Amino acid sequence: MLFEEALTMLKEGKSICRESWPLEEGYLQLMAGMDYVWKIVLIPAPNAGNFIFKVEDFTATDWKEFDVPRKCIEQPVIELNTEAA
Repeated sequence: MLFEEALTMLKEGKSICRESWPLEEGYLQLMAGMDYVWKIVLIPAPNAGNFIFKVEDFTATDWKEFDVPRKCIEQPVIELNTEAA
């Protein structure tokens, strides 16, 4: 799909990525109440940051909706010990 269509999906609250991105590259999402597109990376651990588009991203035709794989959602949560030693 074209970038314009992918942008519409983002505005509808859906997640997107490019078909050429491996799973490790993550996906893009608009966060509620924020004006920036966020890139969410799930592997090796969940992380997010602002995404900077390249010119080729605007002209690409391989955009698609991203469905978070169940195996990424079901990863165990590791709690950190925050007590002072």
